Amino acid sequence: MEMTLPLWSICSKWLTALEQSNEIQEFCQANYGRAPIFLGGANPRQAPDEDFCPYILVMPGRKSEGSDPLIYTVGVAWVIAQPNVLVDGVKKPFNDYSDAKEIIISGMQECDEFGQMIFEVLQTCAEEIGYPISKIEYDISPVTAFPQFAGVMLATTNIEPAMGEVLTY
Repeated sequence: MEMTLPLWSICSKWLTALEQSNEIQEFCQANYGRAPIFLGGANPRQAPDEDFCPYILVMPGRKSEGSDPLIYTVGVAWVIAQPNVLVDGVKKPFNDYSDAKEIIISGMQECDEFGQMIFEVLQTCAEEIGYPISKIEYDISPVTAFPQFAGVMLATTNIEPAMGEVLTY
């Protein structure tokens, strides 16, 4: 029997872990006043707008089967909306503060904090299943739709199955 695993089996476990994370729920309530929306899969023609924020998207990526190890990569994206900045330590709406000493684009910082939290939840889930995430490629990039800030990671899991094992995730 060929060793194969549908990518969606990983995606569905990860979506469930994210949905059940109290830390993620509390972070979103505290920072955005609402629970996050969870999306399985993506519509490349129409990303959700600011009204959907915060949201987390889990999508099948790629797999390499047929030789050891089996390699599975799943994409995870998250988007927040944060129209405020920290101006000399005070939270204010984004505007021209040419007399400020320090302006922190807090949306970038929050997006990174949220992404790190998402990774930690996924890694805990993956470790409990027995196949930890072996590599991530992680990126926080500004998007053109201010006040949205987006992050994306490609999370790779390597599985070395035992002879005769039925592969499940």
